Amino acid sequence: MPFVSAKCPNCGASIQVDNQRESGFCQYCGSKIQIKEAIVKVRIDKSANFANYRELAQSAYRGNDGSNSLKYVEKALEINPRDAEMWFLKAKATMKTSYKIVNDALVLECCHKAVEYASDKPKMLSETYLFLFDSAKKALTMLVDEEVWNSFWKDIYDGAEHAAVNFIKEIPEDFTDADGERLREKFAAFYIEYLRSFIRDLETWRWVNSRKERFLDFAPKSLAEREEVWKNFIADFFNPPSNHDNTQKLEDLSPKAKLGCIILVLALNIFLWYHILAKSYAILQRFFS
Repeated sequence: MPFVSAKCPNCGASIQVDNQRESGFCQYCGSKIQIKEAIVKVRIDKSANFANYRELAQSAYRGNDGSNSLKYVEKALEINPRDAEMWFLKAKATMKTSYKIVNDALVLECCHKAVEYASDKPKMLSETYLFLFDSAKKALTMLVDEEVWNSFWKDIYDGAEHAAVNFIKEIPEDFTDADGERLREKFAAFYIEYLRSFIRDLETWRWVNSRKERFLDFAPKSLAEREEVWKNFIADFFNPPSNHDNTQKLEDLSPKAKLGCIILVLALNIFLWYHILAKSYAILQRFFS
């Protein structure tokens, strides 16, 4: 006997009924019920609940409340786990709640589900690719303003870049936006400018140069001479033209570098004065002997 969920038309209680029978009795109020009628009522209620949760999720997202949007999306997906719109909203709400660390695996899973269940797959694919492009940029730009530079933050930056590259690699190389620009080429240019914003001293220069393999990993083959693009970018900082000012101001150095410069200057002064005094003493000795 297959039992299914139903709702008593009399008391409203949720009950389990045998869907092969025409009628039965409510376990709570004892009233006689028609099985088909009770089952239909559950379906109607679930449909109403789904529509309600969907509206609440969308409203919370529009109000920049990603946490509540995710909460209502989850409730909606419990009722209808094959709704493409809710899966896509879950991906967007996940990005909205991301701060410093991006759950790229969850975002990509939601995007894949949205495309899988979409009735209009080409449209959903296009929306997904544009969303992933924007998400990749967000994963990077939400870190650029950080002033701290240590091993902890390097790991955070590395994680954000990893997420961004995973998003971009989902986008086909020939996919273009409304202006006809290839998104992966567009992101390659954005990534180089992102790296440029980090360069403050020699340590950050070295870190930027270590990003080469990551750049080549996602930069599309359509981007002519990818190696040359990177080489030209790095050349501005590692091999500046002869007419560039290669000097670095003391105030631009890190505290350790400043201390090193001061110690070096003091040591040179001590060495110089020692030789001057020693030479003077030798001359005076010969003069008075």
